[in-house]
Amino acid sequence: MIEKLTLFEKIDLLIEEKKKFLKDIAGYPYLIDIRAKENQWTSQELNKLKTDYAWLPPFYFDFIERYDSLGLGWAVFFGSEKANVITIWEEIDYWQENMRDQYFPVAKDADGSIFVLNRQGETYLMHKHDMDWENPEYIAESLEHFIEDCLIGKRYAEFNKIEKETFYSFLEKQGWTK
Repeated sequence: MIEKLTLFEKIDLLIEEKKKFLKDIAGYPYLIDIRAKENQWTSQELNKLKTDYAWLPPFYFDFIERYDSLGLGWAVFFGSEKANVITIWEEIDYWQENMRDQYFPVAKDADGSIFVLNRQGETYLMHKHDMDWENPEYIAESLEHFIEDCLIGKRYAEFNKIEKETFYSFLEKQGWTK
């Protein structure tokens, strides 16, 4: 069992495990549910985000400076313009009216619902059927807790099925789901 890893070390471990899986698909026991791309954030993009959304928690900036358009479990984080997946700029543009200077979109789940941060740094889910963002669902006290608890930890089963899921089995083996 791996213990006392930082959140970034856990994510990096998942990326390395995914590489092992891709090298030996037939012999590797887990399907690691992570998609990592080369980081392509430009300094201009990062500076614009830091200037326009200075209220975002420092962890968010640390996270995106390290990971670009990271797909982790059942969520995909919005990324840079060059990452060519789901860019943060498209999401900001699309949801600008709903954000009302109170929310910032950070990720999307498989059904198209949006995870946002509020000005207190808390993570909320804006369900895809709530197009006006009138009923935000509280998820976690911070982005860090959302990632650590909901995407790779003890609350994973609240958001995704775990029966016969090898990614969850891997998380259990690491001791991260307790």
